[in-house]
This record gives sequence, structure tokens and C-alpha cells, in this order.
Amino acid sequence: NMVLAQESKDSREHLWIQSKQKEIEAHVAWHGKITGMYCEALLREHPAFSYLIRTGEEEGHFYLSFVQSPLSFKHQPFVIRFSVKGWFYQNGYTGITPTVDELIPLIMHCTPEQCRPIVKQLEFGTAYKL
Repeated sequence: NMVLAQESKDSREHLWIQSKQKEIEAHVAWHGKITGMYCEALLREHPAFSYLIRTGEEEGHFYLSFVQSPLSFKHQPFVIRFSVKGWFYQNGYTGITPTVDELIPLIMHCTPEQCRPIVKQLEFGTAYKL
């Protein structure tokens, strides 16, 4: 049945997107739903290639926000996409990687060693989960 086959494909895709989203949300630099202005306040005073990841406007859309130079910030959108090779993170048309950690230096045009994640600070009163 074509309808069942499509529903099965849709649910598989949804599970893939969810697993990739969980990978991003578990990333050390994940900051969730924050504004661009708040993001720049967090990035200020940090050296070049300091970055954080935040949510985009739609499901499967994200931003890599980073310090380009002392007074210059960039907010690069990226998405989760499916291709014949599997599920990938995609930045524009050229940057396609299987993991978010491989995409970050591509977006910032630096080496993986130069990448400096800004770790989200625990908010006061938040229980720490092990």
C-alpha cells in the first residue's frame, strides 16, 4: 500500500531528524532557544573561533554563532538533511558532514583544533543531571 509505505518513510525520517537533533542538543556548545542579541553578549570578550549552537526558526534548523574577530560575530544557519548517503548536517550547498563536530570547522573556516565551544553555564537553581 503506497500510503502505508509513505507513512513508514515519514516516521523513519522523523526518527532520524529526532536522533540528529538529540546529537546537537547533547553538544557541549548547545544553548537552545536564545536570541541573537543574547548570543552576542555571550560571545563578547571571547577569542576568534569561539562558538555556540542555538535553535533556528523551524524544526531541524540551527545556528552556529561564532566570533569572527574581536568585534565581529557571525550567525550561520545550518539544517539536517537527507541525501543518498544518509543523514547529514548541511550548511549551504557545499558543507555536508555526518556529524555536527565535522561541520563546525567547515562553517568557521578553521581547523578543528582552533574551535572553542562556549559551554552553557548551569542556571542558578537548576538540578545537575549525571
